[in-house]
Amino acid sequence: MTDLVSGPLDALDADALVLAIRDDGQAFAQAFGVPFQSALADARVSKQSVTVQRDGAGPKRLVVVVAGEGLDGWRVAAAQGVQAAQAVHARRVVLALPDEADAEIAEALVEGARLGAYRFERYRTAEGPPAV
Repeated sequence: MTDLVSGPLDALDADALVLAIRDDGQAFAQAFGVPFQSALADARVSKQSVTVQRDGAGPKRLVVVVAGEGLDGWRVAAAQGVQAAQAVHARRVVLALPDEADAEIAEALVEGARLGAYRFERYRTAEGPPAV
């Protein structure tokens, strides 16, 4: 299910908050401080999503992803962020829209998040011990 919510990011009830960043992320840095800034630096260097644990109210984890160029960059960033959140078994994932997001960017982020969350399981059997 997909819900649209608004409000202060640091007060959201979520297991993971995905932050797709293309600029310096100052709006997010004000809300989340040093853990966000450290994760952003790591994401810029590694070119991968970085997940950090949070204490206190609000989202339990931040997933920071650096978005590439164009709308496809936003799609890929959202997909990577959602997949990273799923990897830590997050059940409620929130995707934050960056300040520069217009309707096209918002649409690309939602498309990427939906594609990243998709799993084809029609023919999948229950997981058991690996075959030897």
